[in-house]
Amino acid sequence: MNILSYILYFLLIISFIAAVFTGNGGNVSSAVASGSIDAVKLSINILAMMTFWSGIIRLAEKCGITDFLNKIISPFIKFLFPKATKDDKCFGYISVNFISNMLGLANASTPAGIKAITRMNDINLSFKEKGRFIVINCCSIQLIPTSVAAIRANYGSLSPFDIILPVFFTSFITVIFALMVFEVLNLKREKK
Repeated sequence: MNILSYILYFLLIISFIAAVFTGNGGNVSSAVASGSIDAVKLSINILAMMTFWSGIIRLAEKCGITDFLNKIISPFIKFLFPKATKDDKCFGYISVNFISNMLGLANASTPAGIKAITRMNDINLSFKEKGRFIVINCCSIQLIPTSVAAIRANYGSLSPFDIILPVFFTSFITVIFALMVFEVLNLKREKK
């Protein structure tokens, strides 16, 4: 068991003890019941949104939109991963991962991300390129934040996609900042 499991068990036990001693046991049990029902509803809504957008991605592939996005991001990928892009498989995995993340399909991007890192290990890429990929993959620039929009729709937002521009700008700034921090830390690592 890892440390997070211990922390979770500790918090659960403390919460239970606090509920018993404060006389809120009934409130806790009703909150657990309603919370689990809300969690199932939210999961179904997110699943529906992800299914919808996965279908849209398939249409985008057939219409050539993903190829268009690939052409747009290819120069950036080649700049950030010069050795990785010499390998067609690795380049393809990185490209699919980035496009899926950009379109808000984090679940769809995970297999491509795992394949990209595995391929980077197979072709013995440097820590620098693998680290850059992991940083960009974790931060990921979002064009269409489908998961957040699904959560907003679940909680009654009248326009769940009105967050597109703020999410794009904040995710873009986050990626740039995270890459700068990684490069500084990598320079210090290389000097040692």
